[in-house]
Amino acid sequence: QEGDIIDAMFEKKVDKDEMIIKEGDEGDNFYIIERGEFVALKGDQEVFSYDNKGSFGELALMYNCPRAATVIAKSEGTLWCVDRLSFRNIIVVSTAKKRLQYERTLSQIELFQVLTPEDRSVIADCLTLELYDPGEFILKEGDELTSDSKFYIVEKGEIECFKKIGEERKLVKKIEAGGYFGEMALIEEKPRAADCVAGTKVKVLSMARTAFERIMGSAEEILGERIAEYKKINADAV
Repeated sequence: QEGDIIDAMFEKKVDKDEMIIKEGDEGDNFYIIERGEFVALKGDQEVFSYDNKGSFGELALMYNCPRAATVIAKSEGTLWCVDRLSFRNIIVVSTAKKRLQYERTLSQIELFQVLTPEDRSVIADCLTLELYDPGEFILKEGDELTSDSKFYIVEKGEIECFKKIGEERKLVKKIEAGGYFGEMALIEEKPRAADCVAGTKVKVLSMARTAFERIMGSAEEILGERIAEYKKINADAV
């Protein structure tokens, strides 16, 4: 699949202030940033910015819907593009089986049961499988958020969460299959609140920060309740 994508790519040089995609238009290409700064707008409001990395334009191609936002170059740059037909043949068809598997997983988790099947399908397309060995860190307490930060769903295994309280590092929570973590820092835009370590061999499904901020609004109430629960656990551990 990776080789097919590379073969289908073509280069596009862009100028400062050039409009790459326009909200409401039909999707033409999927774009991967090699260099340059870009901003995504809904109406006149900035919803996301890209700084010399990232990709955009996939949702309109996947779901055959109009562009959800306008993307404008804030500097000169270089994009690598995959046209609509090639993208659908390579990406959409090859990910159909993975999407169905992830949709089944999401439908069994309370957080995602409040979402529509269409919302779960969009989320499933944004998930990436990651594997960790026992003792391996996934998140570290105090780490600052970056554009590479993620939200995690535990597909298999157990995660142990440790927090430094005074001079002591305490185990404050265990998260098993069907649980999730990493959302509090993304919602509150604060550093990571705990170490999250693989207690066993672990499979997690990760969602990039950009996707989380874009599509998890429908679950805001449950996420808020979960954050309140975390804060209570931390307070009880002191």
